[in-house]
Amino acid sequence: MTLPSLATTPIKQTTTCQLEEGTYLAALSAAARAVGNRLTFGQAPSPAPLPKQVSWVQRNGTRLQVDGQAFHVVGANRYLLMREAADPAQREAALTVMRAAQDLGINVLRVWAFADGLIRPSALQPLPGQFNEQVFSEGLDYIISQAANFGLRLVLTFTNSFNDSSGGMQEYVSHWFNATGATSITDFYANPLIRTAFKAYVRQILMRRNSITGVNYRDEPSILAWDLAHQAQCPGDDTGDILQEWLQDMATFVKSLDPAHLLTVGLRGYFGAQSAALQDANPYDINAYALGGSLLEGGQVDCSTDISQHSSVPIDLTALEGTAAYWQLCSPACKANITQRWIRTHLQEAAVLDKPLLITQFAKSRPVKDRDALFEMVYSTIYKAALEGLPAAGSLMWQLAPETATDPDGYSVYLSPPTNPINNTWAEPLPQPCQCTGDHERDQRFRNWDLLMQCAVRHTLLPYVGDVDVMNDGWNVTIGLINNNAAEIQALSN
Repeated sequence: MTLPSLATTPIKQTTTCQLEEGTYLAALSAAARAVGNRLTFGQAPSPAPLPKQVSWVQRNGTRLQVDGQAFHVVGANRYLLMREAADPAQREAALTVMRAAQDLGINVLRVWAFADGLIRPSALQPLPGQFNEQVFSEGLDYIISQAANFGLRLVLTFTNSFNDSSGGMQEYVSHWFNATGATSITDFYANPLIRTAFKAYVRQILMRRNSITGVNYRDEPSILAWDLAHQAQCPGDDTGDILQEWLQDMATFVKSLDPAHLLTVGLRGYFGAQSAALQDANPYDINAYALGGSLLEGGQVDCSTDISQHSSVPIDLTALEGTAAYWQLCSPACKANITQRWIRTHLQEAAVLDKPLLITQFAKSRPVKDRDALFEMVYSTIYKAALEGLPAAGSLMWQLAPETATDPDGYSVYLSPPTNPINNTWAEPLPQPCQCTGDHERDQRFRNWDLLMQCAVRHTLLPYVGDVDVMNDGWNVTIGLINNNAAEIQALSN
């Protein structure tokens, strides 16, 4: 995920926030209440049992299978799960996330299998080639060992193109190898010293012997897939050649060490010059525009992530990532329609590639009612595509969170709003001298962080009021949507 922009349009205060009427939403609310009675967020978990035996997920053309039966992903991201498990103060939160996922019918969690840098809390790799055994054994070893007990499989991600709290590509470029002349994210892919160090890291993960189960990671069936990178991209190379060459090399390297596991890579999926006929499907990414990117003719922003170029790469699952909140200057309904077309187009392209398509991330920030509309659209699109025989492997929403966790990007899905720690409703209209209203993404002054912060700090957040909070109202529908999607997808697999 990229860091979200601060809200710049005043939120109208209301005394009530009614959900849309309808039997479907009412049924979802009822389902959510039933699920809520089983969820354990906020309760101390019991000790996790020993791991169960698990069968492998395999790819058969455009389909995923387990023991010859269809397998569909009903998933969620919880990227901090390894670090939470490794921290004694957060171990219970990690277990309750896994238990809550099970109760919701989720069968796959996507988790960062990296934490880079000396300054990172619970760093797995403080320096290149140096590993923190405590994070390995109590973090990654532990969640892998316990996944099957909660009916879960894991997608484990090796790195991230954005410099989040876990490090990732920019840790290699900006800190570890900056003395070699590395300055941009392009160098992560092209610098031979960085590539050698990253391969050494990946090898360490694949060959790791789990201290709890005694099974090497590459022989562990609870791991559904390896994910080469979250939001892999190479801005500035619209040919896609730099990323393409890196993917080819890295995928071949991983498969040489671990031919058994599925392999994927998180991509935004913009169609580039190789797919001229599909460029009209590209959304305008206003977040990239706000960060100084240019909108190219046809709407594409990052043409380095065209999945059509990856037909020869030994990747099993084509993937699509995206956050509709950053696409197009239009209404929530408009953005949902764009995202639906975006998914359908990639499903059709995946069919041409003869590979399944996995939506490795989809998200919508608050208001929750808008998020619910997006979730319903994504789930229904995937379900209908599977019924039509399109290669829809499933989806992973961003992201499931325990009540004790903060919400740094506005996308967290909590299961009980009364203790939700975040409420982004402004107490008063934004002052006109700061000019925070309007399309600030297109205003040069709001590329100045100091000015933006001067504006933001003048506002105080309202106290949380669960029944009228326009930013949180509808949470129970979100839970119902996830649970309902799980039931529908499970029926497809039977």
